[in-house]
Amino acid sequence: MKRRIILSGVHGVGKGYFISHKLQQFKNISIISASEILSRHRDVEDAGNKRVKDVDGNQELIFSAVRDYLKCCDKTLVLDGHLVILDSKDQIRRISKEFFNSSMFNTILLLQDDSEKIYERMYKRDGIHKLSIELIENIQQAEKMYAEELSALGVEIILCTPHDDEKYKQLFE
Repeated sequence: MKRRIILSGVHGVGKGYFISHKLQQFKNISIISASEILSRHRDVEDAGNKRVKDVDGNQELIFSAVRDYLKCCDKTLVLDGHLVILDSKDQIRRISKEFFNSSMFNTILLLQDDSEKIYERMYKRDGIHKLSIELIENIQQAEKMYAEELSALGVEIILCTPHDDEKYKQLFE
């Protein structure tokens, strides 16, 4: 079975950097973005926002688009997304276990970093502090805890930083 990987991490952890500087070197993978799926298929107020209004609707749309994509994709798939989402009420919500129960994804590549570094990285990128350091820490803890729970379903978990040059390579070589 081909690897089907969710690349997850809090906003600002460096997923974009990781994709462009680490993953693009591998020819045997296809990378799709949850944000791009939402932008293409829906008039989404949530695009670019760190707080999601329609968590369940967005998850259904992403699930459907990925399922359709897998019908024609014969490469390792990497979904640039999140294990947990911050909703419009600042509540941390998990993505559906259906992404894993259905065997859609069998690996989580979880990027984590120092919360203060992420906070500053987000400011440099966005020109505003959209999330507090405490909230960044809470989101990272929630993602790690959920990933550990999902490992009980047989999902492989790889935890690394955006600048890690070794842990993730085994997934693509």
